[in-house]
Amino acid sequence: MDAQNSFTNVLNLTFNATDGDYCMDVILPPPIAANNQMYAGISFWATPDSNSSMMGVLPVSNGAVTLNKLTAGTWNTIFTIPNAPGFNSTANATNSLRVTALSGTITVYLNGTVVKTVRAQEPPSTNAFFGMTGQVDTAVANAPLIQVKGYSVTAGK
Repeated sequence: MDAQNSFTNVLNLTFNATDGDYCMDVILPPPIAANNQMYAGISFWATPDSNSSMMGVLPVSNGAVTLNKLTAGTWNTIFTIPNAPGFNSTANATNSLRVTALSGTITVYLNGTVVKTVRAQEPPSTNAFFGMTGQVDTAVANAPLIQVKGYSVTAGK
């Protein structure tokens, strides 16, 4: 991210995953300002076409966790949990984000604590990709780095 780009998303295009257990360990920098939060998260159920559909779970530097859905180029918030249980706000703390997407149910965990479970529409039937994302509310030069310490995807159980 830089002065022109407030969002980055990197998808693994080597294989597909729909039902799965998606995990990421991240060191999220503090907010740049009270009105300019940093986000890092897991993207899943992403489709490769221009009318992409994608789900994203993001812990926010102010301690919130949000689940969003991208459809036809428009982001919609499914839920936002302010002051999510388990968020570690200590400087340079690693926060572990986990999403299980199984049989139309999405469960979001933060540091081993369930944040919320929601029913979802069926995932894409083919070409569902996954990856990670980073975001800042307003693009700035020299945005702090988001450090990803680990990332894994396994069959959902």
